[in-house]
Amino acid sequence: MILRLIKKSNSGQSERSYARAVMEYIATPEAALMDESGHKKGIVEKCTHYAVYGCTPGLSLRYQAKEFGMIAEMADCRAQHVLRHYVLSWPSGEHPTPGHAEEAAKLFLDGLGYNTESAMWMVGLHVNTEHHHVHIFANRQNPETGAIVKEGNGWWVKEGHRVISKIEYEQGWKTDPKSMYKWNPNTQVAEKRRNAKSKFKVVSAAPRGMELRTGKMSEERIIKISVERAFKEISSLPESQRSWALAHRIFASCGVEYIKNDKGGVISLDGVKHYPAGKIADEVNLPNIEQFIGSTFRKPRKREKAELEQIRAERRKSLNAQAHPLPPSLMSAKHKSAYLTEYSLAREKWRLQEQRLKHLELTARMQRNQNHSIRFNPYN
Repeated sequence: MILRLIKKSNSGQSERSYARAVMEYIATPEAALMDESGHKKGIVEKCTHYAVYGCTPGLSLRYQAKEFGMIAEMADCRAQHVLRHYVLSWPSGEHPTPGHAEEAAKLFLDGLGYNTESAMWMVGLHVNTEHHHVHIFANRQNPETGAIVKEGNGWWVKEGHRVISKIEYEQGWKTDPKSMYKWNPNTQVAEKRRNAKSKFKVVSAAPRGMELRTGKMSEERIIKISVERAFKEISSLPESQRSWALAHRIFASCGVEYIKNDKGGVISLDGVKHYPAGKIADEVNLPNIEQFIGSTFRKPRKREKAELEQIRAERRKSLNAQAHPLPPSLMSAKHKSAYLTEYSLAREKWRLQEQRLKHLELTARMQRNQNHSIRFNPYN
């Protein structure tokens, strides 16, 4: 099951207008079927079921959308994205019923922190694509209490995927082996998969684009590799030996510096540009690494700073001297082909050089043996 958030495309659009546009789209029973050239060739069934909760009973969809927008506009002026539009999509071949759609929407919203008994929300099941999907439109402003829902305590993506694992288990859908979480029925907890891709291995879109164009590692990947190496080294220590003094030394030996500022933990490779630790990996986020080390963050002492800076400088000098080519598994087809060609040429050159050295060594040995036999021949 795939989770997607559809953001508001026009930031200047009023909440009432936005609510009406989204809710009418969700409830529209039919959709145009287009051909390859973009021309309309027919009509297909789109929405097989929809329901609206939390609005005044008996109102038409138009007035329910107006009520949605009015409640959203009453929210605190500092609150952003009060109306949220989510899509849950099933794999090809799976066909949820209206009952499945409503149950999934309730579980999803309750998991994010909404109270579906009092909140304003709408659900619609669409079947006009290969992947049947459900649209969930929710108002973060509770009409009864006036409180703004903080979805997943600010981590709605993680919490959303945890809830999806629960929905897949309870409704009996196929689970994606690459999904972040798997529901454990014994503990009733969504457990992180061991084979889930760590943030250490993933870089953001812009640095990844640069890597594909140049065939070299981006600064973000270099810093992630360095931090992962440091974290593994800290992890190998017994719990009784872990301390911030030793952690700072290990980070320095990998060429990076761990700093605490007003926003939490940040990591620097060059002492100027800072990367939020949580974006490098969850394991090195300040609360997590404090818990892992067993004590709150402590800055290096004055007498330690000069030594740590010297260690970092030597490591950075070593890093700057390296070319940092991408591993072939991360290269684009173009750079991978060029790399393999260059590698095969270098390998052939190395083979010929090894062959030449062996020949020279064999020739020298034969010459030594010949000289030895002439020197000690008694018949000469």
